[in-house]
Amino acid sequence: MSKLLIALKFIFFFFLSCERSDADLLSSTAILRNNIAVDGCEWHFALDLKNEQVQYAASDDSKTKMNAVIEQSGGTSGVWSIDVKIDYKITGKKKEVQCGWGIKQSMAEIEILTIKKI
Repeated sequence: MSKLLIALKFIFFFFLSCERSDADLLSSTAILRNNIAVDGCEWHFALDLKNEQVQYAASDDSKTKMNAVIEQSGGTSGVWSIDVKIDYKITGKKKEVQCGWGIKQSMAEIEILTIKKI
């Protein structure tokens, strides 16, 4: 019985010591945009936040989720604008995004947790 009690205490304190990072989780509507064909930028997210528009690039690990929405919308090239709802975390890294002819723009990188076309 005492071994069971010790094991239960260990499990209890183990779960108490685990940190949750839900504070870093953000949720927003966004526009998944590709306007490289008209000297804009390749696929990225545009969000309207408190009177400013912010642009984010998807992390490499998130591109599969992003590409699924792009394919669902019927295209992978040309000028596209897809309204989406995303849950994401800012990674703290920068990502280079192709914008225009031979120009790259540095954007903040996000990890997409969920994405849904709206």
